Amino acid sequence: VRNIQDLRDRITVDCETTLCRPGIFECVRESIRRRVIACIQENGE
Repeated sequence: VRNIQDLRDRITVDCETTLCRPGIFECVRESIRRRVIACIQENGE
């Protein structure tokens, strides 16, 4: 990293790339969904 602006630019580009990927958080959503369903089936216990 040459300077602070270079670091900011790199972070911005990488964040945009990550957010533009379709399905990037699909595994997380599915995991949470499974846990919520299991909790509901066990009456929140």
